Amino acid sequence: MRSEKLWLIVLVLCMGGCRNTSPPTNPTPPPKNPFASLYTRITPIQVKAAPISEETQRACNQFASELLQKLDKPGENLLFSPIALTLNLAMMLNGASGNTRASIARALGVEKVDEKVFNQQMYSLLQKLRQSSGVTLYTVNGVWVDQQIKPKTDFLRTLVSYYEVQLWGTDFRNSGLAARQINDWVAYQTRSTIRELFQPNDFADEVMAAVLVNALFFDGTWETPFPAENTRPGKFFLENGESREVPMMRSEGGALYMMTEDFQAVGLSYRSMGERFTFYLFLPYEHRTVGWMREQWTAENWAKWRQQFHKSPGTIVMPRFQIEQHHDANLQDALKAMGLEVAFDPHLADFSRLADIPDIPEYREYRIRIAKVVQKAAINLNEYGTRVVVATGDSSGAAAASVPFHLVVNRPFLFAIVHEETGIVLVMGIIRDPAP
Repeated sequence: MRSEKLWLIVLVLCMGGCRNTSPPTNPTPPPKNPFASLYTRITPIQVKAAPISEETQRACNQFASELLQKLDKPGENLLFSPIALTLNLAMMLNGASGNTRASIARALGVEKVDEKVFNQQMYSLLQKLRQSSGVTLYTVNGVWVDQQIKPKTDFLRTLVSYYEVQLWGTDFRNSGLAARQINDWVAYQTRSTIRELFQPNDFADEVMAAVLVNALFFDGTWETPFPAENTRPGKFFLENGESREVPMMRSEGGALYMMTEDFQAVGLSYRSMGERFTFYLFLPYEHRTVGWMREQWTAENWAKWRQQFHKSPGTIVMPRFQIEQHHDANLQDALKAMGLEVAFDPHLADFSRLADIPDIPEYREYRIRIAKVVQKAAINLNEYGTRVVVATGDSSGAAAASVPFHLVVNRPFLFAIVHEETGIVLVMGIIRDPAP
């Protein structure tokens, strides 16, 4: 059995204002893909992959760090995929104008990066994530647009070319049909892990324009598995002073390792050919908390710490865990706090490069805006691998381990799954209770 991770990002666009909630007269189910004819007129750009610059790598990880600070809640576990949200906002960047575009670029940390170059770099990253043998990792993007909306060809061509989106049309006025269409697609892409992302009433209070969904699936086996016969019950100490007995895995195969006077960290590699991925675990010593560890996790510190890991012999004892999380209003609050208020504002949002507003009375006074951002994430980490369906700079230097280390993960810790070539974080989390 391999452990698994699944991330689902949903970005819902609506047109600001109050919706007429009376049902449509004799709604006609749309054909399977009413945009099929539009698709045939869109010739994808021949994309040239671009090197992922250090500036973009740093921006991706700074975005991850800011989300980490804003999403974490004392006493709770945390799991999210920063790169999945980065990809969704990168797509939206191509449909935004004016202050809305500027705010998205600033939140992503790419305001000085040419838009075409950034698209090329995201295309390169998507290709790299799909090139590993031994690790199963794929990301798929779907876009549903209301049949009354006229998406602009340049916007669609960019999404099809750089982000390889699947484009669909639906009738959000027929909310039951729209919810079912999206849910069926999501269930297929997530291997039935998530079956009901939307309920019909999720679309009842807004004039919907579009829904963007990103599903990211990761399935990896440890390069050095934890022998199942070594797993024993052990104590895990919670932040409130209580403890609970949980299955504790044990491996004596060594790992990437670093330590400072405030924390220890290990890197566990996944078995793969080509692109490599690593699970990094950061365990603060008893005189520090995982909240302190979270505050130290910045793009700058991460770049520095990466250089200080060394392959070392040693013993690792850590808990098995499996958690699921749903981010909704808290994710929207986090993005607004990161400067994206204008993208949610029904009066100020400017997505004029995305679509034209229909010239009919019920739509004429509306502006397209972001109405909702949702992420669902699940992780199962065990002896065989991981499956996901998502210090101050000068406090002390890291010590290269020349003697075997001994790491017992029996208290809250922070973790990150990283694409090794770029150092970009795919998923982050904090485990305060491995058996909630």
